[in-house]
Amino acid sequence: QKLTVLCPYIPTKSPVLKSWAYELALSSFLSAHEFDLFNKFVRQWPPELYGQQAVINYLKKMLSEIKLSPADNLSLLKCLGLLYEYQEDFVNSLYLYIKLSDPKAFALIDRYNLFASLEGDDKILRLLTLNEEKAIDLYINNTDKIPVSMVVNDLKDNNKDNKNINDSKKKKL
Repeated sequence: QKLTVLCPYIPTKSPVLKSWAYELALSSFLSAHEFDLFNKFVRQWPPELYGQQAVINYLKKMLSEIKLSPADNLSLLKCLGLLYEYQEDFVNSLYLYIKLSDPKAFALIDRYNLFASLEGDDKILRLLTLNEEKAIDLYINNTDKIPVSMVVNDLKDNNKDNKNINDSKKKKL
């Protein structure tokens, strides 16, 4: 509880503490199930202050070992995606955003040219489900980066879902 009071005063600019101090604070929030504070300081503190990999490892361990509410799980997974972004591990970040149906996936694909990462795991279909218009625009505007065969194969493998998508399109018309 004392950490909760102190964290807003922990320096993030000259002077800065050793990285382990920031990591300790973040891991303490996770251990105490203070997920809102964990999220807040991961976003507020410059990521170069702490070892992102250490925080990622601790967070992944917690996510795998502790039963969390759906809201806490979602919040922490989105935070994990952000930590991957800080590390410039855009493929893992994209995978999480697509899995979580987070619209950030579209911007990440464009910004970091992650078109090749869309192959497999129903990512194309998931993007279509997330935002059909954006997904179709993405595919049409990047046929040089997203082979038509990749889109067709992903959709063909999910024929039942395609039928549902097509039916919903017809209903809109």
